[in-house]
This record gives sequence, structure tokens and C-alpha cells, in this order.
Amino acid sequence: MSNVTLEMKAVKAEDKSAYYCVRELRQRLVEKQHRERKV
Repeated sequence: MSNVTLEMKAVKAEDKSAYYCVRELRQRLVEKQHRERKV
């Protein structure tokens, strides 16, 4: 829930570069976790 609020704040502040940076970092984290589960 807090993640959504942070993303909304980032969009409202028009800090889209930071918003997408956070999204990409989270995506990498998810992919890393999936790899660790497979191994």
C-alpha cells in the first residue's frame, strides 16, 4: 500500500525519471528472486 502511495507522489511531483527508476529496480528484484527460487 505504501509503495502505491510513493509512486503516486512521484507521479504528482512529475519526477517520472525517479518513478521509472524505482519501478525498474523493483522489477530487477522480482526477477532476481525468481531466479533464486529456480536454483
